[in-house]
Amino acid sequence: MRRFEEAIDAHTRAATVFRELGDLHAEETALEAWAVTHNERRLRQS
Repeated sequence: MRRFEEAIDAHTRAATVFRELGDLHAEETALEAWAVTHNERRLRQS
C-alpha cells in the first residue's frame, strides 16, 4: 500500500505545480491519474 500513497502524493504535487503554472490540461491529467490510483488502492483493500 505504501506505493499507492507515494503515487497519490506525487500526483497531488504535480497537479499543484501545473495549477500554479496555469497548465490546466496537465493539471487535469494529474488529477485523473490521482483518481485512478486512489480507486486502485481502494479496490485492492477490499
